Amino acid sequence: MTTYCLVTGSLHKAPETKISKANRGYTTATIKVRDGDGAQFWRVTAFSETAQAELLRLGDGDSVSVQRAMKAETYDKDGETRLSL
Repeated sequence: MTTYCLVTGSLHKAPETKISKANRGYTTATIKVRDGDGAQFWRVTAFSETAQAELLRLGDGDSVSVQRAMKAETYDKDGETRLSL
């Protein structure tokens, strides 16, 4: 099952371009979404050149909205299970 969502917030830091093991470029960013007194952090990965270029035009603290399929995964850190969005 695929779940689509709209995430609106601000960039937690400037987006970064990276190269995959298959020698393919991609751009990552983290969106900070205010949640009352706290915040949620959403990781975004862009593979298309157009989406990468748009992300790279933005900087730390800029407002951004992203709509796409989402994936939620759990991971362990320091013996605690956490959720990655």
